[in-house]
Amino acid sequence: MSLKISPCCVKTIDHEGQVTGSFKTIGGLDTYQTGAEFGNEKVIVIVSDIFGHKYKNNHLVADSLSKVSKTQVLLPDILDNDPIASFEEFQARGQTWRENHSPEKNQRIVEGFLTKLREEYKPEFVAGIGHCFGAKYVVQQLTPTGFLDIGAIAHPSNCSVEEFEAVTKPLLISAASKDVAFPNEARQKAIDILTKNDVEYELTIFHGVDHGFAVRGDPNNKKHSYVQAKTIQDQVQFFSFYS
Repeated sequence: MSLKISPCCVKTIDHEGQVTGSFKTIGGLDTYQTGAEFGNEKVIVIVSDIFGHKYKNNHLVADSLSKVSKTQVLLPDILDNDPIASFEEFQARGQTWRENHSPEKNQRIVEGFLTKLREEYKPEFVAGIGHCFGAKYVVQQLTPTGFLDIGAIAHPSNCSVEEFEAVTKPLLISAASKDVAFPNEARQKAIDILTKNDVEYELTIFHGVDHGFAVRGDPNNKKHSYVQAKTIQDQVQFFSFYS
């Protein structure tokens, strides 16, 4: 299905801007929280890429989502404060990092956070967004017993056929036309499965951008900026329609 972490997953351009959120312990995890003033009735949870919950690009995306949707957005630390900061760092300790962040461990962390979030906030609606590494753990929570009501994934990696087969809740997929981590065959397989199982889904394919476009594109590139903004707008509209 979508492939494992590859070099394109750890290349980035740092974005500039003033962040508006702050850090707070939520659901048992250190969490970047933005839009708290919008209350707890509806919450969007971002399951991050391997750059983690302290990466400014991720903060700026969370802030934009909150501002456009008028919804509280949470970005929890799913990596035990052990993000990858650069391509060079991933080259140096990628194998060890993978072993320390197994899919089983990551799933437990995400489920634990969502369970406690439900208990603490008692939200009526929880949406999940997964970028790259985080997409897998959003897809996993879209089953009948999953803790998310709806999900969106952008340039996913490491999602399995079995995980897509289990999806029953609405899913938005934002993809690059050429993406080694989510190639055409994997994208088509996902759509075939969702169609077969009559799952509500939408798919947007962006031409001319690379893996990572939702978070790590070049802000000085007009196309990259447009695609990032369009991805956020699509997610907000998708969540609004089904909430």
